[in-house]
Amino acid sequence: MAGSVLVPLDGSPQAAHALAWVAPYARAYGRTLRLVAVAEPAAPADPLEPGADDAGPELLGLALAAEQLRLAAAGHEVRTTLRRGDPAGELLAEVEADPPDLVALTSHGRGGLRRWLRGAVAARLLRRCPVPLLVCRPEPPPPGPGGPFRRLLVPLDGSERAAGVLPLAQDLARAYGAAVVLLRVARRRDAGLAADAPPLDARALEGSLAGALAFVRAAGVEAEARGRLGDPAAEIVDAVADEGADLVVLSTHGRTGLARWVFGSVAEHVLHQVAVPVLVARPALG
Repeated sequence: MAGSVLVPLDGSPQAAHALAWVAPYARAYGRTLRLVAVAEPAAPADPLEPGADDAGPELLGLALAAEQLRLAAAGHEVRTTLRRGDPAGELLAEVEADPPDLVALTSHGRGGLRRWLRGAVAARLLRRCPVPLLVCRPEPPPPGPGGPFRRLLVPLDGSERAAGVLPLAQDLARAYGAAVVLLRVARRRDAGLAADAPPLDARALEGSLAGALAFVRAAGVEAEARGRLGDPAAEIVDAVADEGADLVVLSTHGRTGLARWVFGSVAEHVLHQVAVPVLVARPALG
C-alpha cells in the first residue's frame, strides 16, 4: 500500500522548495504528497523581521491550491490540509493522526529566516516527530539526472539502533540513483570497548561496517565504507566535504539508546554546519 510524504508549507517560496527535493522519492515509490499549512493566530509584526508576518488562512489556502494544481499536472497524487493553531503542535497532530513515510521541510521559511531549523517549530519536530524528517535547503536543488541526491553519507556507531536507518538509506539511494557512503567515527578509545581492547584504527572501523555494507549492496546500491578517528561531529562534517556527499542520513538513537545524534553535540553540530540536506530518523526500538 502506497504511503505519503508530508511537506509543511507557509506560503513562502523557500518552504515550497522542499517539494523539488523530495519529489523523486515520492515519484519512485508512488507516495502521495501531503501539503500541510498551519494558520497561526494573528500576532503583532516584529519590526526586526520584515516580511515575517504569518499569512492568513485565505492566503495559505490559495497557496496550497496552487501547489496542488501544479503538482497534479506533473503527475503527482496530492492532498492538502489547512490547520489552525500552534504550527509545531498541529503538524505533529497531523503526523500522529496519519503517519507519513517522511516529512520534508526547508531550513528557511517566510522572510528568509531560519524559522524552521532554529525556531520552536523545527526544534519540537526534531524531538518528537515519530517518522523520518528531511531538512532541505531553502533553494531549488541543482539540476541533474536522477534528482538532487547523488551520494549519501550515513554515519553509524556500531549499534543496531543506529543501523535502523539503513533500509531508508537504501530506498533513498534507489529512488535517486545515488551511491551510499557508510561512515564509522570513533575516538582513539571508544567508550563501547573493553578497557584492555586494542585502540581502534580507520581500517578496523571500516571492517566493522562489513555487515551494513553487504545489506546496502544487496539491493543493487553502490556502497563504500569509511572509518575515521577523532571527534564524531567534526569528522562527520569533514566527511561531507571529503566524500562529496549531498545528503546526510542520521539516526536519532545510537549506542546508549538515547537521542545522542540529534540532541547531543554530534547531530546538532552537523545540522548547523553542513551545507547539504540532513535526514534524521528515529528507528523502531527493540
